Amino acid sequence: MKARLRDDCFALPPGVDWTPVDEALERLRDAVQCVTGAEDVALDAAAGRVLAAPVVARRSNPPKINYAVDGYAFAWESLGGTDGELALAEGRAAAGHALGAAVPAGAAVRILTGAELPEGTDTVVLQEDAEAAGGRVH
Repeated sequence: MKARLRDDCFALPPGVDWTPVDEALERLRDAVQCVTGAEDVALDAAAGRVLAAPVVARRSNPPKINYAVDGYAFAWESLGGTDGELALAEGRAAAGHALGAAVPAGAAVRILTGAELPEGTDTVVLQEDAEAAGGRVH
């Protein structure tokens, strides 16, 4: 006989049994109510309700793609054929201050939390996962 796995994801604690399927379905049917209609309610009265239609924002917020990490932005295709090392471009992208120039192919630029993704980039690597020295970033 094969020994029972110690970390068996199906093992239950001693004294606990599986709930039979029919009983589980009955419990679900008793607890779930069908949505049979829709009505408009004020936002402060909407707690516990289900949306009847998708909610669509009138505008994007933030209006441009920005990043919530400090790191280095670059074009993913720039890594092709390299060992993961790129030239470090001049400047940095910071929250509220666009870089002002496109990042050249084969280069990365410093990006700070909340900054708009610079033109010419589509990827950001966390600063903790990168090393920068001598005008290069790896």
